[in-house]
Amino acid sequence: METTTYRLYLKRLGEGRDQSRSATLPIQSMKTTLLLSLCLFPLVASVVSCREKGPAEKAGEHVDKAVEKVKDAVDPKGPVEKAGEKVDKALEK
Repeated sequence: METTTYRLYLKRLGEGRDQSRSATLPIQSMKTTLLLSLCLFPLVASVVSCREKGPAEKAGEHVDKAVEKVKDAVDPKGPVEKAGEKVDKALEK
């Protein structure tokens, strides 16, 4: 009777080792899934984001242009800088 109990005990110990290995698998899987989702979120967000400009963004651009005009009045741009801006505007459209 005593040997049967001892064998059962050893068998349970062996099962415990297997369970501890399989217990780490879901944790590794969760880490991989979390890391993958965190890496892919910015990519998906940039693709899904709206392409049209809202009223606040348009107003902000108008303010930026007004500040740029005031800055140009105080410190005029040279011909190379003006050409660079024309290239930038052409590439935006």
